[in-house]
Amino acid sequence: MNQEKFSMPFPGQKKKEEDAHRINEAVDEYYKKPRTNKNRSADDVAHEIIKEEKHDRINLAQLSKEEKMWYENMKSAGVRILSDGFLEISRWDNTGKHAGNPVLIRQKVNGINSAIRMQDHILENYRFDKKEKPSVFSQIESIQEVIEHANELLNKWSKTKSEDKETMQMQLAHVILQLENCRNEFMVGTKDQAEAIIDLKDSLGRENPGAFAARTVAALNNLAKRINEMQLIMPSIAMRKESLVLEKRRIDGARRKSAGHLLTVLKHSVFNDNPKKSPDSRVNPNEVVEMNKKLGQALYLLDLIHTAPYFQQADQAKFQIFNKTKEYFSSKSNLIANLPLAKEGLEKSLEILESDMEKFD
Repeated sequence: MNQEKFSMPFPGQKKKEEDAHRINEAVDEYYKKPRTNKNRSADDVAHEIIKEEKHDRINLAQLSKEEKMWYENMKSAGVRILSDGFLEISRWDNTGKHAGNPVLIRQKVNGINSAIRMQDHILENYRFDKKEKPSVFSQIESIQEVIEHANELLNKWSKTKSEDKETMQMQLAHVILQLENCRNEFMVGTKDQAEAIIDLKDSLGRENPGAFAARTVAALNNLAKRINEMQLIMPSIAMRKESLVLEKRRIDGARRKSAGHLLTVLKHSVFNDNPKKSPDSRVNPNEVVEMNKKLGQALYLLDLIHTAPYFQQADQAKFQIFNKTKEYFSSKSNLIANLPLAKEGLEKSLEILESDMEKFD
């Protein structure tokens, strides 16, 4: 199909436009309220409004038994499908006010392709490949080696001659500077503890390397905890990604099978230009019944697609089939009388289903 002939609005365009107007109005109302911070940017206010909104879940009562099982499987992988086709992905947040006390939050994602890329990004940070940039694991191992080296130097401090202590302190400073590449918030506390080693005197100005050696023990304990956390996180993220990949395959299969049913109908000889035979002679009533069933099967398969951006694609195709095409297949006489319209409806439905949706996610 020539996709250039068919101009399709992007998925969910009308709803997104309505949401944008509604949010703009909510931002205006915010600035009208007394005792509000008028210096806050409109972007910050809009972001807060969007974040606080609750998103509707799929109505499980409308799902078949098999679809309910599908929904629960996705949910067990930490993925919730919303009524607009967007997804909510569960993840732990240990940033900002949650630093040191992580909480489980749900992050809204605008489609299944974005959700898969998100899992890839997380896993890439944990994997170790010498050809790539150092992974989080390799960074942690490097930091642990640095702190262990610092601890060895501290243990030698009491036996070091006075004239050599300045040199040793410079060695410690050099070791600690290797921690500068640490960017993970969980590790920042470890870095702060380690940097304190540079100053080997207590609040009274007395040398107290033992106290700072204790700091390195605490830092090592934090690193061990972080490594254990990641070893628990990685399998769950990998399983979630696999669930999302399988879901995309399922969606693609339903979409292709639906398009296949439409193509089968369109290939019927009644739609071919054949001046030697009239349209009426190229189809019988039973064949029209079978074509009508094919359209019903196509609609059923599209009903199984719930995830953006393919949910919006399926929704537009269903509208085209149900409201602009299927009505002409109620009888042979109706089909013959509306043959050009029926053919146009089939072709447009196919163009929708064959559109590249990757760019919309």
